[in-house]
Amino acid sequence: QSIQKAMKSVGYNYPLIKLKPGTYDKGSDGINRVLANQNYVTFTRSVEGADKTTIRGDSTMRCFNGGSRKGALQGVTLTGGSRASTAGCGWYGSSTFSFLDCVVTGNSVSGALTVDGRSIRCRIVGNTVTSGSLVSGGVHSGLEVGANTLSSGVPIFGADSYLSQATVAGTSGATFGNNVTAINSIFVGSGAALEAVSVASVGNIASGYSSVPAAGFTVVDPVLADVANGDLRPVAGSPAIGGGVAPAADNYAADSKWYRYAGGATKGSKPFVVG
Repeated sequence: QSIQKAMKSVGYNYPLIKLKPGTYDKGSDGINRVLANQNYVTFTRSVEGADKTTIRGDSTMRCFNGGSRKGALQGVTLTGGSRASTAGCGWYGSSTFSFLDCVVTGNSVSGALTVDGRSIRCRIVGNTVTSGSLVSGGVHSGLEVGANTLSSGVPIFGADSYLSQATVAGTSGATFGNNVTAINSIFVGSGAALEAVSVASVGNIASGYSSVPAAGFTVVDPVLADVANGDLRPVAGSPAIGGGVAPAADNYAADSKWYRYAGGATKGSKPFVVG
């Protein structure tokens, strides 16, 4: 089942690609399993969500490359990427491409797992990264980062990553790159320092770290449902519920202009259906 074939056929009147449930492991441009069309805005969306819709990288370099055009990918699991020295093995994007409600899992890479892009309500868990960083740059809202295996010195977030309403828990020995900004986010660690996160960060909760920035963080148990088993939801009694700073202080809240743009781009258009 080839999404890339549909990508080559999209146009101004056909910007939407709908994916039926299934595993998409056929076709590529020689570098990516899927490269978004670079001539038109595209919105690729699964019909039944990431639990039932998978793009496998396998022998290709990247599962999905959004390139430099505006567009979005929604409701897909990105897995199987295993090529060495390949930045963006899970996804590769730009400041104008969004990844929504996606799961990145089961990838093994030497080089950053994800590169740039804007993510909304995505989940990254169960990956192995031996160099680079788990997440390299980008703007991320509502991101969950669970248990991943990182080699010594590999940071969860590379330099210039921006986080809003993120939850990071379960990756041992986690470190952070320079100039990582976090707003209304939760960090649960296991001894490593959190100091590299920018002092511009505000409204955050941290626990388990050897040290945290002097400003922007409250050190307290965030009371998450079950970190050991990957359930990172705040539950009753969590200081994260109703906490943080007012949304007006955050330019990238979960229902951002990028999400509205992606949905609006499909209004009245005729979809390609794949699968």
